[in-house]
Amino acid sequence: MIRLTVVFLIEVFSMEHVMDSTHYLILDIKEQLDRIEEILTDGITTKTWLNIKEACIYTSLSVSTLKRAIAKGTLKASKQSGKILFNKKNLDRFLG
Repeated sequence: MIRLTVVFLIEVFSMEHVMDSTHYLILDIKEQLDRIEEILTDGITTKTWLNIKEACIYTSLSVSTLKRAIAKGTLKASKQSGKILFNKKNLDRFLG
């Protein structure tokens, strides 16, 4: 009976250790993702003109949604340089 109790306590301790390790790993991953998001958004928020990928990040919309809005005429974009560029003011107006 004592042996069973000791084995059980060891297993519980091991599980708690694994859970603690997993918890800290998840926190570390979340902190890294927060830093990546901050880097991405800081670079974007200082620009006046955004390419389509940056506009997707800025608006949290997909490429197809932005292109559909351009086609409908509800979102203005510049195509003079051969690339689709969005003025942030136009994106802000589109988002409402």
